[in-house]
Amino acid sequence: MATVIRMPSVLAGASEAAIAKWLVKPGDTIKVGDPFAELETEKAVVEYNAEVDGTIGRLVIAEGGSGEIGAPIAVLIASGETDADIDAALGGEATGAPVAAPVAEAAPVATAAAPTPSDTPAPAAAPAPTTTSAAAPAPVVDHTGGRAFASPLARKMARERNLSLASVVGTGPGGRIVRRDLESL
Repeated sequence: MATVIRMPSVLAGASEAAIAKWLVKPGDTIKVGDPFAELETEKAVVEYNAEVDGTIGRLVIAEGGSGEIGAPIAVLIASGETDADIDAALGGEATGAPVAAPVAEAAPVATAAAPTPSDTPAPAAAPAPTTTSAAAPAPVVDHTGGRAFASPLARKMARERNLSLASVVGTGPGGRIVRRDLESL
């Protein structure tokens, strides 16, 4: 029978974690204690070791993707099991399906909204937020003494997106820059 591996509770208080890196691929055989994945939260990156023996049937969350604690991240299969067995084990819990629906709904909304701004190209609404966000970084830089106060995940996201943390206003505890601050950019 297929075995669902769920997102572990990596740190106390964390409600979700990201798959920073898969250390296995479908078809790989793993044993208890084998490095399985690198999980990343707002505060740390930890190596997750296999808790059961088996063969990787499916990686449910893509590398770089995130999931709630307890959400399926992978499925182990026994010899002779198929995709149908994996689907049955997941029982509709695959995280990829719910993520695709909101993206598909967002595209038509963006298409419908595009003609409205082109009818009125004169509004200065877009420059106003840019000016506001450009003015806000100065206090952040002064507050931190030149070094951005950011979580490791926020630093990684900024590096991958080629963004300067000095231009981001932190909304986390003590003005810390967290993932949601970069996702809104």
